[in-house]
Amino acid sequence: MTTSGSNKYANASRRFMAQAKVELEIGDFVQASEKAWGAAACALKAVAEQREWNHQRHSLLYDVSDQIADELARPELIDWFGLANALHQNYYEQWMPEEVVENSIPRIELLIAELETVRQSPAPPFTLETRAQRRRLERLTARRETAVAESPE
Repeated sequence: MTTSGSNKYANASRRFMAQAKVELEIGDFVQASEKAWGAAACALKAVAEQREWNHQRHSLLYDVSDQIADELARPELIDWFGLANALHQNYYEQWMPEEVVENSIPRIELLIAELETVRQSPAPPFTLETRAQRRRLERLTARRETAVAESPE
């Protein structure tokens, strides 16, 4: 377990969420979107780091989100991370209405709070039931050097 790395990402998540709220307050919905995305991504990285999972690529954050959702039987966590990713896209495309950004931030806060609880708790027992779950766990737990070297990104 890499506690210092996990704490680094958790602290960054809190900092980004605080900044997202400031940006929202001043009406910069584009920056609020990106900071909320950063907060969600760092919260996932904090859990991944704590569990010694790979998280160096954007696609691996989906694996982390999916794995945690499966472990907890909480599919809404996947939806909340999908919303965070939409906020990330909004930073570049600026297509999201302001009220959608405003309504999304509280759900990202719920995701972050749930991930912090996960980070502070031992990993629950998990039984692999599908080939997709096995492949996902292999991507998350493969030696980091190999996972990064094989990355097409």
